[in-house]
Amino acid sequence: MFIGIKLIGYLLVIIAYGIIFIVMKENAYASKTIRVEENQIVIMTGPYTYVRHPMYLGFLFICLGFPLAFGSFFSLPFGIFSIFLMAIRSIYEEKTLIRDLKGYSDYIKKVPYRFIPKLW
Repeated sequence: MFIGIKLIGYLLVIIAYGIIFIVMKENAYASKTIRVEENQIVIMTGPYTYVRHPMYLGFLFICLGFPLAFGSFFSLPFGIFSIFLMAIRSIYEEKTLIRDLKGYSDYIKKVPYRFIPKLW
């Protein structure tokens, strides 16, 4: 059973990096800092048609996948806490995007989920 859990962890990490790769390819504005660049547009294609912050979805898989892959159940609560912090960050990020990025308010109406499809 322990091997099965590790395999699930590795699979989550592979999925996470796949998501992050697709996001970086789709959105040239993706950044680790919360800011709106000059002439930036709202990206509404690719994974952005399903969730507003698909890179956070990839990060969620990393936070859960690495502890499982390495069999470190001690670190799993830290991964879950990181997901909580990421959720808080997304709320503040959206306030900035609504204020500074033209068309983002309309995008929120079209794509209601932040980073977990059909959930949040």
